[in-house]
Amino acid sequence: MRHLMCIAAALTSLGAHAYDTPQEFAGFLAPPDEVRGRPLPPRQAFDAVRQTGNTWLPTTAEAASLALLRAARADDWPAVLAQLKAGANPNVVDAEWRGGVLARAAGAGQTEVVRKLLAAGADPDQRGEQGFTPLGAAALRGHAPVVRLLLRHEADPDRKSADGAPPLVNAARMGHAAVVEALLDAGADPTRADRLGHHTLSMAAARGDVMLVRRLLDLGMEVDARDGEGRTAFFWAGLYSRAAVREVLLAAGADAAATVRVK
Repeated sequence: MRHLMCIAAALTSLGAHAYDTPQEFAGFLAPPDEVRGRPLPPRQAFDAVRQTGNTWLPTTAEAASLALLRAARADDWPAVLAQLKAGANPNVVDAEWRGGVLARAAGAGQTEVVRKLLAAGADPDQRGEQGFTPLGAAALRGHAPVVRLLLRHEADPDRKSADGAPPLVNAARMGHAAVVEALLDAGADPTRADRLGHHTLSMAAARGDVMLVRRLLDLGMEVDARDGEGRTAFFWAGLYSRAAVREVLLAAGADAAATVRVK
């Protein structure tokens, strides 16, 4: 017993502890984080996790930017404007839904919010939730004022969204005439197709949009241009019984006997 007490006293006098790392291991162990100089995340990051339960939020964003993301996800547009005024980063991206605030506001048709975001420095081509660009989201949903605003801020009229379609094709597919007009006026290329090869002329013919068919032909689109399925605009006009469109296409020299050409 006396022997054990002597050993304990000796260890205490040397300052040794049970969890101390033996000196001979020092060369094989990485130094602590604080020694490597890696800073801890800011306190507001932990506050955001406690408030939202969302551990995917970017840990380096400022408090106003985190609040901006929360407001956008809740479609709380007055709160979005308030956080912008508080200095939030308009290009902050939520890692969970992989998108920026501008595309969400554009898809919701929030013209004034889009205006404020752009004025604060938002990237007009930054993709949002589901991979849509701001212009792509606004065009798909027919928000012509938002489309014109984005185009004035040099949004790319031909940039495709994650669905593989440029804004013009989706606008023509959905019959959003004012959006189509704005995109064409901005120089959008009507020959660009979606991932299935459908271009604007085939979409216009299928919908029976005589005015758009005429404009596309005036812009120089080939009347018998085939889509990714080998079909021409005349085929689509016939399939959907668009007699007026067929007349316009025939007057422009469409080949009525053209067959489907499978690639």
